[in-house]
Amino acid sequence: MGKTNRKSSRKKPTKSNRLSIKQKVMIKALTEQLGIVSVAAKQAGIDRCTHYEWMGKNPRYKEAVNKMGGLVDDIIERSFIGLVISKNPASVIHGVKTRLRHRGYVEKQEVEHTGQSFKLIIENPD
Repeated sequence: MGKTNRKSSRKKPTKSNRLSIKQKVMIKALTEQLGIVSVAAKQAGIDRCTHYEWMGKNPRYKEAVNKMGGLVDDIIERSFIGLVISKNPASVIHGVKTRLRHRGYVEKQEVEHTGQSFKLIIENPD
């Protein structure tokens, strides 16, 4: 019985979408700098424009950067929730305005006009 030659179902990375060493360094720098491109680019020794070129040309690089961005979002959210739990007034107000809008916590402003009689209610979009 001979060996069967099966092709792997996983696509091999092409030269155009593999991550280079510089790209890996940049992704590590972005993670360390919490997604701040200018600081991470300086740390990685590249121009920030290079990062954006890679984002447009290399799907694997873009995917890796986007995954890293989700981790940064989690860090920020965890810190925010900690501030709310510790009853930081600004954080509680922000949380109410942004996360509890569906419960009716919407900032409203009433403006009176001395000309033609009408009532204008402006809802703050943030």
